Amino acid sequence: LPQDVQMFIEMINDTYHSFENDVQLLQNSIEISSEELREAYLQLKNVSDEEIKKLYQAIEQSPVSIVITDLEARIEYVNPMFTAVTGYRMDEVKGLNPRLLSTPSNKPKTDQMWIALLEGREWHGEFLNKKKNGETYWESAIISSVRNLDGNITHYMAIKEEITEKKQLEQVIEQNERLMNKLLAQVPGVIFQFRAEEMVDDEIRGQFLYVSDNLTQLTGIPKDLLKEESHRIF
Repeated sequence: LPQDVQMFIEMINDTYHSFENDVQLLQNSIEISSEELREAYLQLKNVSDEEIKKLYQAIEQSPVSIVITDLEARIEYVNPMFTAVTGYRMDEVKGLNPRLLSTPSNKPKTDQMWIALLEGREWHGEFLNKKKNGETYWESAIISSVRNLDGNITHYMAIKEEITEKKQLEQVIEQNERLMNKLLAQVPGVIFQFRAEEMVDDEIRGQFLYVSDNLTQLTGIPKDLLKEESHRIF
C-alpha cells in the first residue's frame, strides 16, 4: 500500500486493539462462542479497512485542502490540494506545525480556534496565510477534533478552501460602493433604489436597496432602518 494509506491504517490500529479487548471482556461476561466473536471482529476489520481505503481516495481527490495533525499540532498528513495551494509537499511539512503558513494577523483567530478545540467544539473562520513562495492568500477553514471509539480526541483535522478571489471581489465591491455613495452624495435631490414587493390598499410596498443622505434628512428615518424595513412608496 502507498505510505499515506498505510499511515491511515496505522492511525486506527489502536481502535482494532481496543476492539479485541472489548471482545475478550464480552466473552467473559456473556455466553457466546469464541468463533462467533472472532468472526464478528474479522467482519468489522474488513469493513473498516475498506472504508479507510475509500476515505483515503476521497481525501486524496478532494477539491479542498485537508490537514491532519496529532494532539501537539504536528502535521501527519496533507492531501494533494494542500500542496497545489501552498506549494509545500507532504515530506516538507510532515512533523511541522501548520503555523508555518500563518501571518501575524491570524493570532487572535488562532487563539479562538484553540479555545474551541480544547473545549471539544468545531471552529469555523478565515485565515490570511502565506504560501511557500511568499505569496499571501485567504482561506476559509473548518477545524475539528477526531475521536476514537472510546470518545478520546486523537487528532485534529482542518478542511480548508482558498477564497482569495472571493475576498478580492468583496474588496472591489466595497470600494465601488464607497465611490458611488461619495458621488451620489454630491447630487442634489433625493436618490433611491426601491424594490416593489406587494400592493396593499392601492399602495406599493417594498424594500429600499439604496437611499441617499438627502432621503434620510427628508424623512427623518435612519438609513439603516429605511433599508431594513418594508415601506410604502406611493
